[in-house]
Amino acid sequence: MNACLPKTPCLVIALTGAQGVGKSTLVAALGREFSRLGLRPCTVHEKLGQTIQAKGLPLGQHADASTVMEFARAHVRRERHLGGGIHVLDRCFVDLLAYAITVCGDQTILIELVRELALASMFRVDLVVRVPMISALAENRSPNESSEFRRRIDGVITRILPSLTANFIEVNGTTTDERAQQIISTLGGRLNL
Repeated sequence: MNACLPKTPCLVIALTGAQGVGKSTLVAALGREFSRLGLRPCTVHEKLGQTIQAKGLPLGQHADASTVMEFARAHVRRERHLGGGIHVLDRCFVDLLAYAITVCGDQTILIELVRELALASMFRVDLVVRVPMISALAENRSPNESSEFRRRIDGVITRILPSLTANFIEVNGTTTDERAQQIISTLGGRLNL
């Protein structure tokens, strides 16, 4: 038996979107809703960005090839350790590919490596959820990204997502609870509700 395969069934939901669109808030809401519904074990995976930031690497629009590679390593490590149950990821390789294209556009080999990793990762992910940039959040700034850069990332994610996976949705609810319910409805029978 392959030691990499989970012993119990696994369902992986990965969120993608620009920084500050509410991915972490939605991940937490999904975790709470799955627990409320008695769907266990459910593991919420978050704070990947803080892990990379703690290593002192530049983030956001200041990221470079070293940052992209460290994020790739962190994604692979996290996905390799997924066991059975439900897993909700606060970001995925789709995000990383968008950043690689945007900040390392002249590094073709790096971008193609991240694209291949993203394609391989999508075999493990059951549903990718795109969290779009909404106008109320578009002008929010972060220490690492301008509003213009965040809009660029959102556009790249929108463009590349269909080529990476057939299993994706875009949440369009205005509240976190509406968005969580849209995801749960999409998963339907996969959750055995």
